[in-house]
Amino acid sequence: MMKQSQKNSNIKIQLACVFFAFFVWVYVMSDLDPIDTRDITSVSISVSNLDELEKNNLTLSPNQELKANVQIKGRRSVIAKKVKSGIKLQAVLENIQVGSNEAKVVISGDNTDLSYNVTPSNIILNIEEKQAKSEKIQIKSIGSLAENYYIDNIKLSKDNIYVSGPSSLIEKINKVEVELDLANNSSDFSKLTKVKVLDIENNEINGLTIDDADVIVTVALKKEKIVPVKANIQDDGNLNVSQININPETIKIQGKPSRIDSITQIETKKIASSQLSDNIETLLELDLPSDIYSNVKQVSLTASVENTKLSKKYEFDYKKEEIQVISNENNNYNILIPEDIKLTLSSDETDIKKEDITLYIDVATISESRADIKYRTGKSIKSLEIIPEYIEVTEKENKENSQNNN
Repeated sequence: MMKQSQKNSNIKIQLACVFFAFFVWVYVMSDLDPIDTRDITSVSISVSNLDELEKNNLTLSPNQELKANVQIKGRRSVIAKKVKSGIKLQAVLENIQVGSNEAKVVISGDNTDLSYNVTPSNIILNIEEKQAKSEKIQIKSIGSLAENYYIDNIKLSKDNIYVSGPSSLIEKINKVEVELDLANNSSDFSKLTKVKVLDIENNEINGLTIDDADVIVTVALKKEKIVPVKANIQDDGNLNVSQININPETIKIQGKPSRIDSITQIETKKIASSQLSDNIETLLELDLPSDIYSNVKQVSLTASVENTKLSKKYEFDYKKEEIQVISNENNNYNILIPEDIKLTLSSDETDIKKEDITLYIDVATISESRADIKYRTGKSIKSLEIIPEYIEVTEKENKENSQNNN
């Protein structure tokens, strides 16, 4: 009996300890993890049934403030855990229509250990039609190529893009553009470039969907330089062509850099010397290679043209004794005839001799103490040159005047 009584007493003590421990735990927990309230502002709101909008070709209007404030009440440790995991708010749309729609704001993934108060509990969402359009991509060049280089052609990986989004944004589209940075390039290049949708003030429009956010721009370059023009005259043996003048003397050519670097001049198309006339302008086409371009297609040419086949050249030497002096009856002049005079002429005649040409000085034509050496001949002369052309003449002093002065 004593053992049974002792056993019952031990059980009572153990139970008392358990109850005491429980109350101590409750006390401790209520003191260390009290009931708390937390205010969280500007929590983002997602729309839960966007798929319904898509099915009806509708979308949310841009730039709507989808945020709310949340007040949470519960144990401090539970609140901290909830805040750490994130508070998610959803707006549930019903009876969707174009224009203003009222949606209830609810907590996503609710925790029964906490109580919530969402402000506002309802928000107004503006819904509009979703539109799409195809836009041609424009290219805006920035920077400059290396000197003497220019763009031959530009190709885009696609010329148009498909833009979709709220009708209010689609209506703002002024152009679709990519920026091409030339940046001193001197060879062909390709770049992956961002596509920008811009309004009339060149501001980028956000909130649109683009089927390709980037396109590849491929640029082919050419080079230009100035080169001289050369006349390609084919001598047919009959004419002597000299004193050639070409207008313009130089032209600007354009082409692939490697080809441009190898070209030092551009020739005209072939022309026979017999097709030219003495000092008469002739238009000549340029013989441009197929891969070289110039905005000048033809030049003008003038030249001195002499018929060397029909004309014969003669050269004769004269001594001063062979030069006649006329109109000097009073012997009033000292005529300083050089020892040697050279005559060169050309003629269609083939039997001209020195005796056929007489050189003379006419004193009556003296001007400023000089007289020209002239010629007489019965032959046909095309051109003639006398060296020297003239001689010096001085007037003799008058003897009678000299004596009177004495």
